[in-house]
Amino acid sequence: MADMTNTRLSLTFYDGEDEFGQAVSSVRHFNNVDTGASNAALANVAQAIAGLQTRPLIDLNRNNTYQLEQ
Repeated sequence: MADMTNTRLSLTFYDGEDEFGQAVSSVRHFNNVDTGASNAALANVAQAIAGLQTRPLIDLNRNNTYQLEQ
């Protein structure tokens, strides 16, 4: 059995376009998120954070790290 040891929340924001018309984005990471937090709770937090930003939120990711037993 694997034990979850860490959760990281990543929010991607749209920053505009470069001189070639390609989309430019930036990512903000939040480490050491409570591993027991539900996906819905993390989505709510992400929306609250996005509401404080001047740039639109375009993507949201949850990354979990597990300790595997040998």
